[in-house]
Amino acid sequence: MIKPFVSLLLCSSVLSSNIIDIQWLSSQDKTYAKDFYIWQYLKQKNISEKNATKAFSQSKLVNKKILYAYSTHTKDEKTLNKVFCMKKSTKELLLDSKCISYFSTSRASLLNKVDLKKLILLSKKSNPTFSKRIKIFLSKDIYKDIKKLSPKDFLYLYKKTSKTYRQKHLNINYSAKFVKKLENYKYFATFIKYTVLDPKLKLAQKSLFSLDSSKYSSSSNFYLAMNLISNNKGDKALKYLDFSYKKTSSQSIKDKINFWKYLLTNKKNHLKDLMESNKINMYTLFAHNYYQKDFDNIIYDLTVKGNKSDILFNKQDQFEWIKVLRDTKKMSKEKMNTYKNLFNTEDLLPHLAYVSQRYNKYQLDYFIKPYDKYTSHLNTKRKNLINAIAKQESRFIPSSISTAYAMGVMQIMPFLSKAIAKAQKEEYDIFTMLEAKKSLRYANLHLNYLEKRFKNPLLIAYAYNAGGGFTSSVIKKGLFVKKGKYEPYISMELFPYAETREYGKKVLTNYIIYSNNKNVSLKSTLSTLKKDALKSINK
Repeated sequence: MIKPFVSLLLCSSVLSSNIIDIQWLSSQDKTYAKDFYIWQYLKQKNISEKNATKAFSQSKLVNKKILYAYSTHTKDEKTLNKVFCMKKSTKELLLDSKCISYFSTSRASLLNKVDLKKLILLSKKSNPTFSKRIKIFLSKDIYKDIKKLSPKDFLYLYKKTSKTYRQKHLNINYSAKFVKKLENYKYFATFIKYTVLDPKLKLAQKSLFSLDSSKYSSSSNFYLAMNLISNNKGDKALKYLDFSYKKTSSQSIKDKINFWKYLLTNKKNHLKDLMESNKINMYTLFAHNYYQKDFDNIIYDLTVKGNKSDILFNKQDQFEWIKVLRDTKKMSKEKMNTYKNLFNTEDLLPHLAYVSQRYNKYQLDYFIKPYDKYTSHLNTKRKNLINAIAKQESRFIPSSISTAYAMGVMQIMPFLSKAIAKAQKEEYDIFTMLEAKKSLRYANLHLNYLEKRFKNPLLIAYAYNAGGGFTSSVIKKGLFVKKGKYEPYISMELFPYAETREYGKKVLTNYIIYSNNKNVSLKSTLSTLKKDALKSINK
């Protein structure tokens, strides 16, 4: 076991230069991190078509960034035509028959009648199924024509059409008979989710009030429960929560359900169930705050021997860290001791915490503060917020690169780090975002703007993850600003973007734990949420 690990360290590659060449790229395993470096390589001007094609072929996931960069180096007609069509506007697509296949159902649903008829005609030969499906957008009596659709075609339409079209034309109180026909088809769970999460689909939401919960997944049952609660029918939500509980093996989901059972019934046994959970999340935090008890499975600090050492492990090399991640999927006491000896300096504390959590099978959680030396000049609230975000974003690992190419400890997107560098009148080097100190400094500058606008840690977390504009649009649609017995928790469950929804809860939980102050609880932190939300959209 140890010998391969030692070899892993000695053979690890270190990108000592910002100049990436094809030999270095080809020596790396195909990972999402490698995709980032492929993108950087393809952005260079003086590379041959042969090398560009070789790099492109090694991509794990070809996204727009990589494809567009590759298109500047190739003469491949198929690739060039694809990029040509992808860059066209809706109006331009209608003028070019070879690009018709790039028309989505969502985009088609936004066309006027004249352009829609043209699209139907143009796509009839190349994509007859698509042409037939989008004819529904010409309907003068949508409810009458929807009844003529097969369940499969209706659910496809509901999922693939634009949100604007759904709100305008598909916000219908569907009959129980109609909904029952949909139950056994693909996308029915999506039908439930999209309906519940859109506050403008109130009529459609009524169609879900009396569904047979025994047939659906844990997730669908939970959405159905939230639908009833948000429509002031909380007394009927318990049966859906019961089915949701029975159909999941996830302790975190069970915690969420127990939390809602407590809110609905006020029965303390649900809080006691939360206290017995080994998970640290917003729901178990609520119970611990209620009983004024600390978690007994949190580690706040780890002991390391030295101050700094990059001799054996380059903390800015994502490929080296990926090898560690693969090696630690299965842990043993001997392997843990090896890593303790390797990650034995302050700058490698995040790495030690990560492998320690794996070794302990996630029964312990680590709320370390490895970068206090870089944030000592900040106020307590900001330091706690940065730690809360960094823990969620990267577990404090400097070399982290996401599938969207967010980088570093604070997972800052390239477009944002470039904008911050420009505003600070600094030379921009994208690779320096893998330095913890710089990532934290840039994140703090960004948080200056977000905190000024959103105030509340939860709203700031949403904006950090999904953007300030998106967060404001959600608030403007009614979340967090309306009155209700179960606010703000119901708004938190109905946040439309799943990743951001869960991200907000986790950062909020981290923030309160890092605050480590009896005066900073879940209740106190959320007490100003409505006021803060209103202020954010009235500026």
